[in-house]
Amino acid sequence: MADVSTWRVERGRDGMLTLHIPGMTTERLTAGRKAVNDALRILNVPKNKDSLKMRGIELKDQNYYLAIAIKESSLKSELVSGSNAKGLFQMKTGPGRALDDVNKRFGTNFKDSEVFYNGPDKNKKEETAKNNSMVGILYWHLCRDIYRESFNLKIPEADRDKAAAFFYKIGPGDFANLWETLNPKSFEEFSTKLSEILIKEFPKRLTQPKTKKEQLKDPTYNIDYT
Repeated sequence: MADVSTWRVERGRDGMLTLHIPGMTTERLTAGRKAVNDALRILNVPKNKDSLKMRGIELKDQNYYLAIAIKESSLKSELVSGSNAKGLFQMKTGPGRALDDVNKRFGTNFKDSEVFYNGPDKNKKEETAKNNSMVGILYWHLCRDIYRESFNLKIPEADRDKAAAFFYKIGPGDFANLWETLNPKSFEEFSTKLSEILIKEFPKRLTQPKTKKEQLKDPTYNIDYT
């Protein structure tokens, strides 16, 4: 996942807010937009679109998915996280991972090498970026529209994008367990209850920061935020 701590928001003279992402270039934005558009072009073919609609999935516009890719990778198609998530949409590969689930749920047959490439071949880089985007879009809708039903979670319509982001980050099983345990009526209530538990469970960790030397010896601090 991209390091959002380096992002900043500025208000221009016209009052408009602008998001500044270090290293973001016109070339990267153009390439990222192309990858998302190419993926959507395939997914919007009537046969594919109808198949998705039968599953309760309505495709959004390119900016909706482009925002997800920006959040995940800052549009760095070559990015590999510490947890081995790869590419624009930070897809994880291997048994039981995002790519595997997409292949099983949607009948696709993408291989690891088809969704990530970091070599000099421009055409292959564009092709894998498109495939990474396609898998990412499908996985997002698993998180937004399918997992919720699979686990019979009562998530309000207005909160499904927020819940999808949580599914996407920590995985369906862990999120479903949290939601069922906390039994919230909204995502805001879910966030509040979860925060209260964390504060209650780790008061010393939160109120008494350790030195860097102590943190290195304490596995509690070895958290992967990628």
